[in-house]
Amino acid sequence: MTSEPLHIFDPRRNVQLQGFAGRAATTTIHDATETGVSISGIFQAAEDFAVLGWWNANDYFNHLRLKHLPKTDLSGLKLEFDIEYDQALDGAIRLDAAKYPSVSWDAMTFVTGAGDSHEVRLLDHVTVVSGSEAAATVLIDISGKENMDGGIDWLHLYFRDTRYTVTSSDCRVETQLRANVNAGDITLPVQSSAGFDTGDGIWIERAGRNEEETTVIGAGTGTIHASVSMGHPSGSFVTRKTKAWHVAKKLADIINTVGASVAGRFGPDQSGVIHAQAWASGPSTGGVTLTFALGAGATARYGKLGNLDRVFVAHGRTLAGVPVSVGQGYLAGPTSITLTTAWQRFKITGTLAAGQTGLWIVVRQFAGNGDNWTSGAIYLWGACLQQGNDPKAGYARTWASQTAAVAAGIACGATVIAAKDNAESPLRIYGPGSNLADHRLVEVTAGGELILAGGTGSGYRLAELMGATNPSGWSGVLKVKTPAGTTAGYILLYSNP
Repeated sequence: MTSEPLHIFDPRRNVQLQGFAGRAATTTIHDATETGVSISGIFQAAEDFAVLGWWNANDYFNHLRLKHLPKTDLSGLKLEFDIEYDQALDGAIRLDAAKYPSVSWDAMTFVTGAGDSHEVRLLDHVTVVSGSEAAATVLIDISGKENMDGGIDWLHLYFRDTRYTVTSSDCRVETQLRANVNAGDITLPVQSSAGFDTGDGIWIERAGRNEEETTVIGAGTGTIHASVSMGHPSGSFVTRKTKAWHVAKKLADIINTVGASVAGRFGPDQSGVIHAQAWASGPSTGGVTLTFALGAGATARYGKLGNLDRVFVAHGRTLAGVPVSVGQGYLAGPTSITLTTAWQRFKITGTLAAGQTGLWIVVRQFAGNGDNWTSGAIYLWGACLQQGNDPKAGYARTWASQTAAVAAGIACGATVIAAKDNAESPLRIYGPGSNLADHRLVEVTAGGELILAGGTGSGYRLAELMGATNPSGWSGVLKVKTPAGTTAGYILLYSNP
């Protein structure tokens, strides 16, 4: 019978996997040799893990013939091993990444006989053998240009617990002419040329009598070089067209600015973790590249295999405080409608752009032609959404949002109407034939009283059924009020007509 010495830390005998109830992957050891071991597993979630046990003093797992004697004193033991990172491996992270810190990924854990545990961070004792770490980057594309109709375009970038916000107003740059310029001039003396660069589009006297658009071909101290086709007096405003590149540059400046308080930044300073670089790729396209800082030694890492936090970007547009379609200007419209005091019927059509899932139909005063509705309310009765030209592909008339289409037709069966509280009416019906000032036809009040417009007069409110004491022989009375709630009189009810 051959004999073989038993060694501790023998991958074929003394190495085992440690499992945890309720978490960890399904793993197994295989292909063990004198110098190494392989581990394979089924990882069902990003936080799943497998723990390799290097040494157990009591060796609970081996056969009695192969068990070593208990050994708790490992004084003088020195462990050396290499760690190799493959940056092309999708989903791999560094040992010291802070994601899913349910266990100490970057440490070896020692449990003493007394049951207390101690951890030794591996990267505190590491020496780089070869290679380098690639920084993690995030590319954010921005496109478009400002629509100067009074609206505001905005962009939010969220990183950790910090929000960075840039609006089209923040990026606007404007100056004034210091002297008159004539048609054909290419040098414009201005109060300040800061923010104007070659290739920028500019307006001169925007919305003025001699409005003109041109392109900057150069800029110097106190001068902008651009060809003009008409004369402009001293003091005329020169306005830069805001494009994607300007938004990207403004965003990058906010991210990179160090300090406790920075305009456009809402949250702590993250410039030690991420650095932003703005770039332009066309007349109205650009973007920002976020690069994560690389740590040194035991510093937390943000390389390609490091703790890459989520970066979220949102953008939108408001006009007169009302959200409008995402992007520049309107998707369709605006459509101007002339209102009169008579009832009118209109059809408003909106179109979803490619790739979009939401649509706003906004009805508001349109002052583009100088009109102004100065007094009186504008009522929108019977408004409903309809998909296409088929009236049966409609959405139910409702004051709230609705996601499911309801086919038009006659409703059969019980209908339940629930009031939201004990103060508001659960049911009102309006129509142009009502003689009431607000065009109510029928209303059920929160207290259960019924208001009818009636053919003439000011309407009636049927309130409550009461007993009749005078004259005798009548079964009761029905109290009648005005729509405002003032008692107007009683209707006698006879029990045996």
